[in-house]
Amino acid sequence: GNPAYTIFALDQAFQYVMVFPAGYSNDEVRTILSAIPGVVFLEPPIVDSTHKFYSHDSRLYADTRGGRARIYSAEGEVLAEAYKPGWTPGIEGWAADDSGVYLRIRIKGSSAQVETPQTPLFKLSPAE
Repeated sequence: GNPAYTIFALDQAFQYVMVFPAGYSNDEVRTILSAIPGVVFLEPPIVDSTHKFYSHDSRLYADTRGGRARIYSAEGEVLAEAYKPGWTPGIEGWAADDSGVYLRIRIKGSSAQVETPQTPLFKLSPAE
């Protein structure tokens, strides 16, 4: 079957996340989303055995080793990095134009997660 898709609406008037379960076709998902402003469509990332998340054009990759989110060139040079003590980054996917990765940042520890259930969404982009 088709992989699941996660869609973030980033417009200030529409901030929500939609998860389409496997089984929807690309065309069906894109038709549903075409009427929603500010939508970012994240296709399931390409992840290799070393947990590198490759951009659509494979010129960049990202990972979250050591509790830090990083974007690298194909040669392994760090192009961007994000870190927040006490929080764990998770890569949600690359922007459609490969301009960066969307991250969810989760607070560490189960008791802290009760007090702070929000998981902020950020975009990490390499310097131009």
